[in-house]
Amino acid sequence: MGWHRDFNSYLNTVRFQDAWLGELLQLFELHGIANETLVVLVGDHGQAFKEDITTRTGTYKNGHVSNFRVPITFRHPHIPRMQYEANATSISILPTILDLLINTGSLNRKDMAVASDLLHDYEGQSLIRPYKSSRNGRRAWNFGVINSGASMLSVTSADAPWRLVIPLDGASQWRFTDLKNDPLELEPLEKWSMEQLVGDVRNLYGEEASQWVVQADAVAQWWAWERKRLWGYKSTK
Repeated sequence: MGWHRDFNSYLNTVRFQDAWLGELLQLFELHGIANETLVVLVGDHGQAFKEDITTRTGTYKNGHVSNFRVPITFRHPHIPRMQYEANATSISILPTILDLLINTGSLNRKDMAVASDLLHDYEGQSLIRPYKSSRNGRRAWNFGVINSGASMLSVTSADAPWRLVIPLDGASQWRFTDLKNDPLELEPLEKWSMEQLVGDVRNLYGEEASQWVVQADAVAQWWAWERKRLWGYKSTK
């Protein structure tokens, strides 16, 4: 029963947040601004419990997929209710908002031109259009920084069910999972070297999966370096 105590606390927190959001949305209705307000709900991270991975809970240095599955909801009284399935991330929020503003007549001509130009400057894709899992042979890659930020990085792509967690600090293992056949990551494949992981993935999942791992690692290493360059990060070590 001790294992469930944290989960019960989590559910109580969710219940409180649901009630608070309900009051906020009612406030919009009361003041007559509901039709003028687009509400975007998104989680900053998920929550892994011992039911997910017995060795640790929470997000700190924990690459379990439960820490990355978060909802993204766009709410407006005039937007039809629908569920959109895509392997995407929160970088799709701003392109989606711009796309909605442009195509709902919410902007004047000058602002519409500005928004149309900005839309193509973002990495993410608009979620009111069919999601492109690849384009011109290039996959739509997704990256997730694992708390505390400098030790581990997760990688997925929109066109494949596989997931890779790579160590950036040399203190943890490479981790591969097949989310199609193992959505809860009950049987992760973990190795201390990239070469070992690629070989075992080839033996267990096939050549295509092993080639994906090689590509994912290369792209992730570039992405990590590029973020440091963009933010002007310089290591003190």
